[in-house]
Formats: sequence, structure tokens, C-alpha cells
Amino acid sequence: MREGLCPRPCLDQLRLDEDGILLGPWTAVMPPYPRRRDDEDPRVRSNSHCPLPAAGGTLYGLEEDQAVLENSSLFVVNQATGAATEVGELAGHFATMGGLAYDSSTDTLYGSDLLPFSNDPRLVEIDPATAAVTPVGFFPGAATRVAGLAYDSLDDVLYGSNQGDDTLVIVDRTDASLTVVGPLGSSLSGLAFDPATDTLYGIDGLSLWIVDQATAALTLVGPHAIAGAFSLGLDFETDSARLFATNVVFASNADALYEIDTATGLATTIGPTGGPGLGGLASIPSPEEPPSVLEIPTLGTVGLALLVLLLGIGGALTLWRLGSGGALAQ
Repeated sequence: MREGLCPRPCLDQLRLDEDGILLGPWTAVMPPYPRRRDDEDPRVRSNSHCPLPAAGGTLYGLEEDQAVLENSSLFVVNQATGAATEVGELAGHFATMGGLAYDSSTDTLYGSDLLPFSNDPRLVEIDPATAAVTPVGFFPGAATRVAGLAYDSLDDVLYGSNQGDDTLVIVDRTDASLTVVGPLGSSLSGLAFDPATDTLYGIDGLSLWIVDQATAALTLVGPHAIAGAFSLGLDFETDSARLFATNVVFASNADALYEIDTATGLATTIGPTGGPGLGGLASIPSPEEPPSVLEIPTLGTVGLALLVLLLGIGGALTLWRLGSGGALAQ
């Protein structure tokens, strides 16, 4: 959506004088139309029919540092403090989970199982409300280790970083088969996609990278300065336009949530997760708010006559059709 534009039709503004008398005009405006500033004219009393940007979607994390004989868990991560709250266990012997990505086209949360009991890593669907797991399929070869996942919503592609041979792969969401894009030249444990700039990010133990989706070539952004991490998760949260990372540090309480500067790669600590080492990160955007309803008084004969004079017959009829029973849906 272009800056300053609202997505749905509504009344542009209602002009009143200090005594509440209509000055006019009322204008029924269809999108796109410029966002209004209420302080431009003290006589303009407008309705908040252009919603402010959402504070942020829900950030999820997948536990990676569980013992092999235990199930990993899905967590909701507080973006302000880093604290992780468990949603539930991934029942079914999913011990070492790595990548996590949200497919907005199908409303599906995907995870990659790195080291299940069968030693055949696989792609799974995860219910974000209950952590229930639905296997999609096994990745080809026991040595495959898809540690990072990211969904490209512009091209409808699920990317993975295969640490088994350090390649960028396209993951088939129907059977978990892999198509190799090219060699990465680094072992990326996390991937994230920014749809606003069409940028695929990758992270390794030292630095943040930009990944070419066509060739897998890496462009260095800069060192992130996250010390001592065995693995790192990465996610670009689209509602707030922030790049988040988590680190996995075995046998310590140093696991934390970070925000990464996309211009320099440098990480800023937000706060500890509270214990779980989250090797996968993914966010689900906030749902769109329903249209608000503007209540307008029922117009009497004089009011209707004034409205016709101000808008003309065609404009008045349009406004009347948009309104229903004294209520106008924006």
C-alpha cells in the first residue's frame, strides 16, 4: 500500500463550525485517497477510519536444544522483553527442530526437523495454537539439515538453508523435496524474508548476509556480535518491520532475543528468552481490523434539502446508498 493511502472507501471528512453547524462539503471518496491530517484545519472533525500500523504480529520460536529423547516445544516470544511462553510440545518425537516459517498464502506454519529418531529429517506443519504437528514429508537424504526456513511471499517460494552441504534450496511444501538454487559459501542457520524490499537475509555464527534468491550468492551486511551461539534463528516481522534473531547456547541461560540492524548487521539485545534455545523464528501478522462504522444522525427534510444542495442529486443518492439506517460503513 502506498504511503498515506487508506484501503477502503469512506467519508473523507465532515466540516463543522465551532457551534457544530455543517459547513460542507461531504465527499464520498473511493480508494486510493490521501490520508488526512486533523490538525490542518481546526474546523475539521474527522473519523479515525485510517487505522494506524499494527504494533506487531505474533512471534513464534522453535526449541532446538532439547535432548534427543525429548520433544521440542513451540513458544510465543514477547517482542518487547524476549520472554518465551510455551504453546505446547511437538508430540511425535520431534527432538531437534531448526527452521520455522509462516506461509501467508495458505496460513500455514512450517518447521524443519533436523535430527528426529529415524535420522531422516523432515518438513512438518505446526498448529500455532496447539503445537500439533502434521508431517509433510522427509527431506532427501539423512545428511540433509535444513536449519533455516523463510517464505518469500512475493514469489510464493519456501526457501531453506541446508547446512548438510551449505546450499540454498527451494522446499516443496507438498512432499518436502528440495531444489538446489546454489552454494551459499557459509553455513546459515537462519533465514528471513522482507517483502517490502524483496530481500532474503541469512545469518551464521558471525554475520548477517543478504542472499541472492536466484544464485545463492551472499553479500555481507556486517557482523552481528552475538557471542557464543551454537545456532541462530532469524525472522523479519512485517507488521513492525523489524529483523529479530535468537541464539541457542547449550548448557547456559544465555539464550536471548535480539533485534538486528538491517543496515549494519549489528544485534541489540532485547532480553533473555527464559531458558529455551530457539533455533527457529517466524511471525504471523496481526489480523486486519474490521471496518469501523460511522454513526450519522437521521436527516430530516431540511437536512436532506441542504445535503442535495451541497452534493447535488447524484452525490446525495450515492451517500444515501452507502448509508443504511443512519449508519455509514466506512
